[in-house]
Amino acid sequence: MYAPRRLYILVLLAALFLLGQASSMGSEKHFEKTFISHGGIGVVTDKISVSLRQPTNTLFLSSGKWQGADSAQTQVIVTDGRQILPENTTHDCHTLCVIIFCPTEVHFIDYASGTVGKYKRQTEFFNQSHR
Repeated sequence: MYAPRRLYILVLLAALFLLGQASSMGSEKHFEKTFISHGGIGVVTDKISVSLRQPTNTLFLSSGKWQGADSAQTQVIVTDGRQILPENTTHDCHTLCVIIFCPTEVHFIDYASGTVGKYKRQTEFFNQSHR
């Protein structure tokens, strides 16, 4: 069995590999579909949603809201839909979801369903949310 840290690194490498494959396909991305958000919220799974209008990287999990770094920073998050998993956590890879926040898009890989996709960030709302 893999050590927890090694498993976490393998999951992230697989995620980055899939995103790299999608990016290398040119304008026609076969592995990564752009999804349409509703009201600034992107639904990843029935337990995970991402906010596309917040000035911070924000997830809505079944256990509540999580906020990370500023949206201008790329941030990689691994979750099981209930909590954000630290590096030293062991989990069944089939239940994990990797969320990659980028300044203009939010990418995701849901290992349970095999879905790989992205949402465009709605950056025009970032300044308005502070008014």
